[in-house]
Amino acid sequence: MNFFLKNKSFKTFNYVVLGIIFIVSITFATLLNHFFSNFFQSKLDKKLYYNSLYGNSDIGCSTIEYVDPEIIFIGDSTGYHSWDFNIFRNKTKKRIGTCFLQGFSILSIEYLLNFFEKNQIKPKFLILSNTYRIFLNENINQGFVHAHKKYLNDIENSKYQTKFKIISKYLINKNSFKITVPINKEIEKYIKNIENNKIDLMIDNIIFENKETSGFKNYSSLINKFNDDNFFFKEHKKFLNYLCKYISENNTKLILTNIPSTKIIKNLTKIKKRNNDKKVHEYLNKCTNSKIYFVNDLKDFEFKNKYFLLTNNQLDQYKKFKEYVMNLDDINYDVGFYDFNHMNRLGAQLFTKTWLKENEVLFKNENK
Repeated sequence: MNFFLKNKSFKTFNYVVLGIIFIVSITFATLLNHFFSNFFQSKLDKKLYYNSLYGNSDIGCSTIEYVDPEIIFIGDSTGYHSWDFNIFRNKTKKRIGTCFLQGFSILSIEYLLNFFEKNQIKPKFLILSNTYRIFLNENINQGFVHAHKKYLNDIENSKYQTKFKIISKYLINKNSFKITVPINKEIEKYIKNIENNKIDLMIDNIIFENKETSGFKNYSSLINKFNDDNFFFKEHKKFLNYLCKYISENNTKLILTNIPSTKIIKNLTKIKKRNNDKKVHEYLNKCTNSKIYFVNDLKDFEFKNKYFLLTNNQLDQYKKFKEYVMNLDDINYDVGFYDFNHMNRLGAQLFTKTWLKENEVLFKNENK
């Protein structure tokens, strides 16, 4: 009898312990699910956090490790500014990772893919934003390669990488990270409704008067740069081989997609770039058995100048910009009003939705 009571008490004790462990586990999971993203982002300056997704901060491209991405976007700053990744994630129902590097070109692909392999990152899709910079010659792009190598190596020792790695597996399939800079609704409404002729007049004035702008110093410097004898495109077969090896070994589908550019840049690069893109696409199809998709410029969609006006989320700049557009007075001019090659957040939203409308089928038929 005494033994029976002891045995019963022992069982009760076990049930109590198991119950406590279960309750603590559920509580921890619930708290982590609700508060992790806020906790993580509160440790970072907001601007620094969003920049990290682009590639200019302490954690940078390592954020992709926390989501075990099914789709990874790579490219340069122009590519980064062209996409709304939250829209892309919600529409495709895929886990999205990004690793954009300032001044990125195919010359840096070896170091980027080595970084992916070290972290066992094997996406189903790799999307390379094919800006004019990606396949330019070495004289223009070589200077960025060493910086990219150093940056990707530094990520391995990141303090955030160490702190959050322990719970990174839990985060898979969770939307814990905001991966796109949100657009201010007031700015979006104004940019969307503003008359195109006013914006075009503003751009004409900037070009005619050769004012400084964001991205390139001014129109004259832009023309000189693109007409220079050192400005030409190459296939870069050596670096394409690194790309072919990675996608072949990981059964990854590659999407090489054009993204919007202003008419100014498009007119300066389109013939040279188009001819080189054809050679690149042909070579990629020869050096791998993985699926290669080349997405050209979107059909029946014009990216107007207003989609490149860099008001972004800076409300004070937006107010100054609004004053300037209303009277085109030089007193209110700001070099950040216009950029020849980076879209604003509204432009990124429109491009992403239009791109998905034409190409979403690629992700629905991924096993075919």
